Amino acid sequence: MANISPVLFICPGCGGKGVRETRRCSNCKGRAVLGWLDGTLLFFGRSLDPSSMVIVGYRSFIRGAVNGVLVLYGLFGFLFFALAVVGFLPRTNTIALIFWSSLLLDLFAYRRLVRDTEEYAEIPLPRYGETSIAGVAPHDWTSAQSIEKKSQFDIARTFTPDAHKAVRRAVHIAERLHHAHVKPLHLFASLISTRAIGIIFGRLGVGSDQITNKLKHFLQLEEQGVPEIDETLYRVFFSAYAEATEKRRHRIDVTELLAVLAHDDETIVQILFDLDAAGEKMQNVIAWIALKENLRRQHISFRKKARSKPGGDVDRA
Repeated sequence: MANISPVLFICPGCGGKGVRETRRCSNCKGRAVLGWLDGTLLFFGRSLDPSSMVIVGYRSFIRGAVNGVLVLYGLFGFLFFALAVVGFLPRTNTIALIFWSSLLLDLFAYRRLVRDTEEYAEIPLPRYGETSIAGVAPHDWTSAQSIEKKSQFDIARTFTPDAHKAVRRAVHIAERLHHAHVKPLHLFASLISTRAIGIIFGRLGVGSDQITNKLKHFLQLEEQGVPEIDETLYRVFFSAYAEATEKRRHRIDVTELLAVLAHDDETIVQILFDLDAAGEKMQNVIAWIALKENLRRQHISFRKKARSKPGGDVDRA
């Protein structure tokens, strides 16, 4: 686990929930918990309120559907143009209109895809041997809010799509079970359904039924009510960011979230201990998965660079 943990500051207005009486907290504007690490103020910039999560899910679906329609229309436009060129279709103004309109829509679809990718970012890792210059650390919530914008960073942008889906699914689990708080236990229940975490437990010789049976017992002990985000969930996010930074990983994936849960949460540690999958066993398998992912990324990077390598002899004169 990371040797240095972020210093956390919890909003005094909402107690780290992000909402007050079903409305976004006016004191923190939804940034319920702030973290300070290596001279940077960290925050989680996506709303975790259950109602907001539903809207985000619908927006994501609609955005994907619109992009799909735009791409399909562009493909049809090029197909019509190609058929007209080879003589299968007459060269009419209608064909020309379809082609040029499809070209414009292709450009629009490309712009939408670029904008979507801008929502994500990689963790700004320092170069080897380089030390970050830490500013004056805040000492309370008020001083943390006064940190200048250029020293702030939204860690939600570094979450992979799978990690974001796991977080949304955790909120849905708590909502479906009518639990009063969305806790790390719900995130763990969400993570075990992902492919990467399934591989980890498979390597440890633990079946999904075994984990589910253990989880059911602890989930039944949770307080009933309207789900609110527990500040301990934000602690997991910030610790995962510190873990990824120390291990020099570019994004926060489901494996980083599991590594923090398996180390910091007492309930989950107990579950893993009962399954003989706690401690170094779990951390070693997670490190193995992360190593394979880094090697895959390096391979893709080398292949991209190889494409730009000159094919002929280099004139060294």
